[in-house]
This record gives sequence, structure tokens and C-alpha cells, in this order.
Amino acid sequence: MPDENWIEVRLLVPHSLQEEASLYLAQVSGHPVIIEAGTLAEGNALIRALYGPHGMTPSRQEDLETYVARLRSYGYRPLEIEHRSVPGREWLDECEARSPILRVGSGWVIRPASKAYAPQPGEHVIALHTGKAFGSGRHSSTILSLQALEHALEGGWLPRPPAKWKALDVGTGTGILALAAAKLGAEVLAIDIDDQALAAAEENVRLNDLQDLVQVQETLLALVKGRFHLILANVAFTDQLQLAEALSQLLLSEGALIVSGFLDEDVEVLQACYVKLDLQRHALFRLGNWAAMILGLCS
Repeated sequence: MPDENWIEVRLLVPHSLQEEASLYLAQVSGHPVIIEAGTLAEGNALIRALYGPHGMTPSRQEDLETYVARLRSYGYRPLEIEHRSVPGREWLDECEARSPILRVGSGWVIRPASKAYAPQPGEHVIALHTGKAFGSGRHSSTILSLQALEHALEGGWLPRPPAKWKALDVGTGTGILALAAAKLGAEVLAIDIDDQALAAAEENVRLNDLQDLVQVQETLLALVKGRFHLILANVAFTDQLQLAEALSQLLLSEGALIVSGFLDEDVEVLQACYVKLDLQRHALFRLGNWAAMILGLCS
């Protein structure tokens, strides 16, 4: 990259939107983003995205304004946009240096690929390069999934080592949940249909040296064979409803299904959908407006 000034876009969004907005800006700019941690205590997240010297075209500017207008129409406040001229090389160096190490639940640690971390007793460390795929560990749905996975193990709904068991991660994104299940000893099939997600997941499997436990596959859920002790599905609410029957059919009788990616207001509808499929709720988790559930087949 030439050492020249590029365009930095700063978008201030509510904390609950930080991952969605970060992913959007990373996709349209083609570069990583920086989230200013200092704003989180105020309930907001300042997201900084880098565009090339000619990257902020009129069409991209219009797309950005349309995106923000859509969020505002949902009642999210405050939402502000600011543009600045910045040295491109220095910006990317700062981005790498400032990527945080995240702690989730009592035992999960998510570190950027560029940072080393010495694990403490009882910690499971996941090295992660997000690229342009969903699943940095910041979004509430991912946090809830990791907490639910921890709870499922402690609650006896998952086999413990040295028992061999299988897991399925639907819509794997960066592969973060597949990696977490593998850290607990599962043999994992991680599926997605997005090329960027598949590339990010495969890279993260190699980064964590879990090639023997995690298989990343481009396939539809309907084509998956076999049954699983654990199924993870961190997908949108509409997808949850469409996939519920297929997910229930792939679950072993003693297994656990962890679903997330939906809002708290959707819990009753989704739970009723699974009751019709002979699944019962073992546990419910909430964080902000988001929710996750552990489900199992009725005995």
C-alpha cells in the first residue's frame, strides 16, 4: 500500500449493533475495522473503517447513508457518520495493534491472530482472524452461544472427554463456535454457503491447529448426513424457523441443540416451534435484546 492518505469513516452506533455495523463496513470497504472501546461504557460503539484514497465513491457514500437511514428507521439512536483523511499504512498498523483480547463466560478467551496469550488454568483460548465473516466474538448472539455451550457441558448435556462425540455448526462464519466445540473435545462439521465465511473458517481451523477435529464444508443443512450430540445454530430468526425441523432430525436423543441469533421477543414463537417437533427447553440465556436456548429431545 502506498504511504498516502486514505479515507476513514467513523460510525457511532448503539453497542448492540457493533458487530453488524462492523461487518457491513468491513465488507464494503474491504479492510478491517477498529472499535473504540472507550465508547462502550456509554452504551455506544465508535466504529472506524478504512477506505482507499478513491474508495469512497458517490455510490458507496449513498449506500452508507441508506444503511444508516435504515437503522434509524428501526429507532436506533444515536447514529452519526464522520469522514477523515488518514495515513493508510499507519491506520492498518494501528488496527492490528489495537485488536482486543476478549473474555467470554468463565473460560473462553478469544485472541486476535496477531497477539499471543498465555492461557490460565481452565481457560480455552481461540485464536481468530475474522476477515469479512461473521463471528468476532463481540456480538451478543456469539457471546450467548459460548455461554450456553459452557452451561451445556457443566449441566451434563454433552459427553466429557475421553468420550468421543460429534458436533455440527450451522452457518459457521469465522468458525468460532466450531472451534469452541472442538476445544471441548468434539469432532465438528462446520457448514456454510458463503465463500468468505468458508475461507475464514478454514484459516482459523489451521490457526488453532484443529484440522484433525474440525471439517469445514460448503453444503446445505438438508444435505448433512448422520446425527450429532451437539448442534450449534447461530442464525437469524427467519432461518431458525425454516431450519428447525432439519435441526431436530439431526440431533441425537441425548444431545443438545443450542440456538441463537434471535431477539428476546422471538423466544416464545421459536420455542413453540420446537415443542411441536418434540423438543423441550433446557435453559434460556439473555443479553440485551438477544437470546439463546439449549434444547433437547423430550424423553
